[in-house]
Amino acid sequence: MTHFSPALFTFLKDLAAHNDKAWLDAHRDRYHGHRQEVIAFTEALYDQLATVDTMPWQDPKKSVARINNNRKFHPDKPPYKDHFGIMVNRGRGKAGLYLHIHPAAAFFGGGIYRPARDIRAAIRAQIDERGAELRAALQKEAFRDRFGTLQGDQLKVAPRDYPRDHPHVDLLRYQDFVFSRPLSQRQLRSPQLLEALSADFAAALPFLRFLDTALAES
Repeated sequence: MTHFSPALFTFLKDLAAHNDKAWLDAHRDRYHGHRQEVIAFTEALYDQLATVDTMPWQDPKKSVARINNNRKFHPDKPPYKDHFGIMVNRGRGKAGLYLHIHPAAAFFGGGIYRPARDIRAAIRAQIDERGAELRAALQKEAFRDRFGTLQGDQLKVAPRDYPRDHPHVDLLRYQDFVFSRPLSQRQLRSPQLLEALSADFAAALPFLRFLDTALAES
């Protein structure tokens, strides 16, 4: 499986318009068929990314997020998500990748989103010591052309224990360390999708390896 079918996006649009258990129960065969489509793509995606960097074998089923929303802490959410999500595990102690499959708001990205306090502290310690290395990774043409710059929440001032005039204060202020680029439905349906995602991975790899080092020391 190298790309996604038009029928998958029709299903997601229908689910968004009829987001309740009765509708999904009546369309379980469609759902399971498209989930299998996503699982098959996930397996091919791991194989493709492994041509860029070492990638441990993962059960593709475990990388595809559940369609059910967690309503225990968010009771106002609808019962089901309006997208499929693939969480790419690069291995224990490594920053991950994520593919968001949606008819109109799809994206591919990665990094560390909402890290725990100790992990965020370890990343900032890495920036303090090796900020020039991180800045160089972010300024590579391939990264900038695809992702622009880092994304996520930022502090308004330098974090505690770091001076406001730190040479890398702009990087230290980040609370998330993530990147992404939008994907059109046309791109998701293209036979060249796998090749495009592997090129994205290659462009992001220096940044991801910087995070990997911080995770190893956290």
